[in-house]
Amino acid sequence: MSQERARALIDLEALCHNYRLLGQIVAPNSKVMAVVKANAYGHGDGEVARALEAQGCQFFGVASIKEALRLRQHGIRASILVFGIIDPQDAFSAAQNDIIITIQSSHEAAELEALKIPLRAHIKVDTGMSRLGMACRQQAHIDACLSDIQTITQFAHIHIEGIYTHFAEAENEDTSFTRAQFTRFSELISLLDSVGMPRWVKHCCNSSATLRFPEMHLDFVRSGIALYGYPQTPTTHRFLPVMTFKANVVALRELDPGESISYGRTFIATRKMKVATLAIGYADGLSRSLSNRFALWFNGHAVNIVGTICMDMTLVDVTNINLSIGDEVEVFGAHRPISEVSKAMQTIDYEVLTSVSHRPDRIIISPDESV
Repeated sequence: MSQERARALIDLEALCHNYRLLGQIVAPNSKVMAVVKANAYGHGDGEVARALEAQGCQFFGVASIKEALRLRQHGIRASILVFGIIDPQDAFSAAQNDIIITIQSSHEAAELEALKIPLRAHIKVDTGMSRLGMACRQQAHIDACLSDIQTITQFAHIHIEGIYTHFAEAENEDTSFTRAQFTRFSELISLLDSVGMPRWVKHCCNSSATLRFPEMHLDFVRSGIALYGYPQTPTTHRFLPVMTFKANVVALRELDPGESISYGRTFIATRKMKVATLAIGYADGLSRSLSNRFALWFNGHAVNIVGTICMDMTLVDVTNINLSIGDEVEVFGAHRPISEVSKAMQTIDYEVLTSVSHRPDRIIISPDESV
């Protein structure tokens, strides 16, 4: 299939398989909240959310009100929770579109209450991430946290439906910090129960915690990276990669020994070479840091990147390989795992996925042509 540039193939069957698999893993009384922030980790939030809603997903998580509104524009009717801080100016949009906000403090809640706009909300508790939420990182914080929550429940226009925390290192082999976070969260929940607070929905598990700590599943687990096929902790469950990232060969040329390649002349040919130009660059999501030190995949061959990766193009060594203009080279997918890319970049799979820019087309692969 000849295409002009790079493209990300999104396999919705693999996505739905992963969602069903998570549904089998979670505790009987727990449900899966699909995390679709950052354009569904680069996969396309509208397409992903529609496919999952058709599978019965009742809850989505996003980072901002803008992302939540995008889901509503795509026709998503399920519940949507915004994890990030909400600007009071966006409160009306949240209420109008039935979007659930996160309350980070009693001060924030008071500002929103003053608007007199009915809002659905979950409370976030900081048990050790030290990023957002009510301080509950130490035993000494719990009483103050309880008092803040009791204050919030007195507000007439903020309807609290849930409470949650976020683990800092659930994938770590040493589980002590995660268990300490869960203990503090559980102690707070017990205190809330003891003073007659409503029994809100509770959630704390990301993908790694979902796979490692079934006793922590509570009412919801929040799955992102595993949903897209890349669990960050060892598992016997067969998750399927959802995205395959490919680029088109747009030119071929022969080079003689001593000739240089690309910006900065960082690669000098030491022999006769055949070089292919791929229509992909760092503006598409192929990191410039991989220049001269990573290989892509074509038809059973590793094709080494040679020279500096450009904004729009990348050069690979295809000497002695039968390859033509219009052929596709895989950046990551079934043959070149994304973990190899992230390891070469000294980063994590999340960054590789979300770095795939808006420029490459998302090609939806699904047996259901209506999706």
